[in-house]
Amino acid sequence: MLTSAGIALDYMTEAGPYTVKFNSSQDLTILPPIPHEETGSHASGWDITVQDNQSHQVALMGIIEEESIVPVSNALMDMLLDNNLETQTTKPSKKNIKLNGIDGRMVEEYSPIWGLNFKIAIAPFGQSYDPFYNRTTTKSFILLKYVNLRAYDEIADSLNITKNKNANLH
Repeated sequence: MLTSAGIALDYMTEAGPYTVKFNSSQDLTILPPIPHEETGSHASGWDITVQDNQSHQVALMGIIEEESIVPVSNALMDMLLDNNLETQTTKPSKKNIKLNGIDGRMVEEYSPIWGLNFKIAIAPFGQSYDPFYNRTTTKSFILLKYVNLRAYDEIADSLNITKNKNANLH
């Protein structure tokens, strides 16, 4: 029987004005970040794909920059999670999580197409208090999705995204 010491490896990449760091006990590759594009949306930002040593996609991170400020709420994050489900036939229950040290939401679903369980997590990024809405608002979200594997959980638990000091926060 072969056992692993489970040594965590540090990973880091730059995506536009963002620095993305996480840890994993697995040998992973971060592909070059690409600009985020959504059909029918004005959202921008960056998409970062993480693969294992056999070129399987184990995580997809999105730093999504909305075109306008939105109030942060569980209902909004749940709607965004539903929009990113693999299948649109069911709306699985959501749970509270911490992502990038911020309160967010997560959903897990089974995809019959892939025969695998997928996890999708979302949390606001760069939030601030807006006196107009009298609540916390943001223009950006972090979205983390893909297969329910140990690497996904390790990335989600250790994710640290920061905006570079010379970049303007929304």
